[in-house]
Order: sequence, then C-alpha cells, then structure tokens
Amino acid sequence: MEPSHLNKAMLAFELLRREATPTGDVAKDTLMLRMAMLKDTPVQATMVDVTTETKACDELLLSLETKFAACTFEKRTPTIRRIESQIAHLLNRYNNLLEMDGADANALHSKILTVVNMIETLEGKLKLISSLKLPEEEISNVSDSDFPETDTEVKKPGRVETLIKGYGGGKPGGRSPNSRTNILKPEPKVWKWRVRFDGSRDFNAEQFVERVEELAGADGVPLEKLLQQMVKLLEGKALRSESGNFETWADFKMAFRETFLPPGYDDQLFDLIRSRRQAEDETFEMYLAAMNTLFRRLDRKLSHQDRLRIVSRNMSKFLRRSLLMQEYRSVDELRTLAKRAERREHELHDVGEKYRERLVEPELLNQSSRKKVAMVSENSPEKHQESLEGAAGCAEVPPGSSANPAKDKLISFQERRVMPRQANEGYSRPVRVCWTCNKPGHMKQDCPLKRLSAAGNDNQGR
Repeated sequence: MEPSHLNKAMLAFELLRREATPTGDVAKDTLMLRMAMLKDTPVQATMVDVTTETKACDELLLSLETKFAACTFEKRTPTIRRIESQIAHLLNRYNNLLEMDGADANALHSKILTVVNMIETLEGKLKLISSLKLPEEEISNVSDSDFPETDTEVKKPGRVETLIKGYGGGKPGGRSPNSRTNILKPEPKVWKWRVRFDGSRDFNAEQFVERVEELAGADGVPLEKLLQQMVKLLEGKALRSESGNFETWADFKMAFRETFLPPGYDDQLFDLIRSRRQAEDETFEMYLAAMNTLFRRLDRKLSHQDRLRIVSRNMSKFLRRSLLMQEYRSVDELRTLAKRAERREHELHDVGEKYRERLVEPELLNQSSRKKVAMVSENSPEKHQESLEGAAGCAEVPPGSSANPAKDKLISFQERRVMPRQANEGYSRPVRVCWTCNKPGHMKQDCPLKRLSAAGNDNQGR
C-alpha cells in the first residue's frame, strides 16, 4: 500500500489506526503514514459507526470493481498501482469494521470474498506483467511498494499470498471469511491495563510480571506478542534498561528479574515462606492462597512434600490441634480437612461474640430474628437504649463509691448528658443581695434605705 495513492479520508483512517493524528494536509499525512509503515508501527482498532462505515466501504468496493474491470493490465500503470493500494486499504477497513460491536460478519461474507477474488486476479496479472520483458527504465519503476500491503505485512515479500491464505482464498477447504478469527486482530491495548513499572521499589518487579501475565491471560493475548508492547508498560529507568531483543517471554522474564530484583531475593523469599504463619482471623483458604503465591515466585522449585510440611507447620494453632490425629498426604487433602474443621468450629460458635460479625448478610434479618440470635450491633438504637437504661439505673451511685473509677466517670458523664433534670435537682439560683443595706430581696437601686437617705438630705437643705 503506497500512501501517495490514497486520498485524504483514506490517509486519515490509516493514521488513526496507528494512533497518529491526521493534519488534513495530504502531503504531510502521506509522509507521516509512510514513516509509520517503515517503523512497523502496531495498528489499533479505530472506533467507527458501523452503519456509516459499511456504506462507505460498499461505495468504495463498487468503485474499485468498476475501475478494476476497465483495466487492461498490459503494463503496470499508475492507475493499476492506485487500485492496488486502495484494495489493501479497503481490506484494512473491513478488518477494522469486523472489530466493532454490532457488525454483521455474515453480511460482510460476500464482500470480503469479492475483495479476495480481486486480490487473486491482481496477483495473477502482476505475475504475468513481471514475466514480460520490460525496458530497463520501466523495470526500474517497479518496486516492492507496488504490491498490496496489509497492516501487519508491511515491506515483506509474498504478502498478497499471505493475505489470500489468511482468508482461505475463497476456495473450498479454506477458512470461512465470516469468522473473526480469520481477520488480523489489532494489537492489544495494553495501556488500558493501567499497569506501569518505573524500576522503583514501590512496585515489586515480580508483582509487575505476574500482573501483566494475569491481564494478558484475561484478554487472550499471547505472551510472545507482549514483547512488542512492553515499551508501553515501562517508564523511567525501567524503559531505559530494557534494550534487549528477546525471542521468548521466558527470556525477557529472566532478564527482567535479574535486573530489578534485589540481590539474594530468592533466599529472602524462602525465609519469608518459612516464617509466614496463618493469622487467627485468617481462613485456611486465604492462607493457602498466599503461600501458593510465594511458592510460585520462588526460583527453587519445592517438592509437594516440602510444601505440605511448610504449610502444615505454619497453620494456626486451632487447626494443628484439630488435625493432630488426622492423616493427610497432599495439600489438597489438608485443605479439605482444614475447611471441615473450620466449618465445624463455626457451627459450634455461630452465636458467640467471635463469630457474630461473620454471619452472612446480617442486615437482611428481621427484627425478631436479630433478637433470637443476639445480633444487636454496638451502634444500633436497641443497644444504645440499653446503655442509656443501664446508665440511668446507676445514676444514684456517687462517683468514687465504686472500685472502678472509669465506670464512675462514665456514669457521671451519662448523668450530665442523658438525664440533666435528675442531675440538677439540688441546684438553686443565687439570692439577690443589696449592696447598700446588705439585705436580700432587692437590688441597690430599689433599696428603701437609699430612698430614706435621699429624703433626709432634702429636708436638711431646706
């Protein structure tokens, strides 16, 4: 596919598939697409409207059929080269269209067969033209770019044959073109995984590799295909250090671990395995899952008996006592016995304080069922009312009379907070006292002695 043989809309589509932004200038877009093809930039699926894209592809197919039928194929002309490039472009658009949700692969079956038949006819015509004896200056104009190219077969010989074989060639015995597995899938969008590694110790290198393998397995991406996408997952010094060309994922994983794991990591991990113990509130299933993760990260491969010995030695005291007289020869047998012992212990203590929080969906129980199993939570209104009633019953006990000062302090607090009337029963307001006569019942301005003194002074003045 020669970029100079495509129009503006075709160039924009091909650039978007390579995660490039078209400028709208045909010359600039042609140069950008040619550079992207030379660098073998991976392609991605481009979001399009299925109805509009199908109509555009049908119109382009009809136009190419008309031009293809009008060609004489006596020699390689610019028109033939343009048709070659546009056929490859149309095949890429059908490839992208089948990746969209809602695309009808059965409806596209006949159209894909038409394109494949055009490719077969074109291949035969091109071989016939190349077998003819052409002048030297015309032979020099025939280049590798004159053949149709697909996104994943850029600058490779025999790409037309590869393309036809990929679709079954429309012949009996070939794969059906209406199957999506026959279409070249776009590169995985690993940037959507939101997993990055910059070489720091905040994110362990082993955890990064495990997470990438899990996501690749979930998306159905082969590990070997991830080697070309690792530049999108690495950054910082991790990206600078990753410069080798690895043929297999195992080679990359080994080199990656040697670069970013600390010295003696395997010995430290083995010490952690031997010291890892099951917590009291940890189920055996969760404990075993953590131990299997540590075993998997260990370079040295432990035998089944060694794993069984470490797991059984580090499980909780309750399970060791419960399984003391039991016989087990594998980790699976130990898991079955441990789950049975935990279930029996849960059934015996399902109404105890330790297991109340483990009941399934306690908020869906009705009020009577909650009272029967004593499932009143510490923050429920019933429990709060009980605490208030208990505080009211103990309100008459004066602080300091009990041997528990904390309890007295709580009672005093409840008296002030919950029962203000009972706590303030002995309180009386202060009596008003006159500052002039020092007698209660009135204030200074209402004092009768002050009025008598004022009247005497008036009589003396007269």
